[in-house]
Amino acid sequence: MTKDIDECSRNLARSEGIRRALVGKQSMAKLIDSMDDKELSMIYEKLIKELNLLVTQKETNELLIRQNLSYTNSIIDMISPKKENLTYNGYGKMKR
Repeated sequence: MTKDIDECSRNLARSEGIRRALVGKQSMAKLIDSMDDKELSMIYEKLIKELNLLVTQKETNELLIRQNLSYTNSIIDMISPKKENLTYNGYGKMKR
C-alpha cells in the first residue's frame, strides 16, 4: 500500500510540474475563467466542492481520533490509577 501511495505521489508531482510549465504562475481559477468553457467550469467547480468535502472529512476524522485517544487515556487512568499515594505536605497541600 505504501508503494502505491509513493507511486501516486510521484505521478502527481510530475503532472503538477508539467502543469506549472504550461500555465506558469497563473492560478487554475483564472485559467478556467479565461477559457469560457462551461463544461470545464462545471467540472472545476465539482472538483473544488469534492476537495472541500475531503478536507472537512479529514478534519472530522482527526477530531474523532483525538477524542477517542482522550477517552482511551481516561479509561486507562481509571483502570490503573497512579501508584503513589496522595499525601499532604507541610503546607497542607496535596503532594502529587
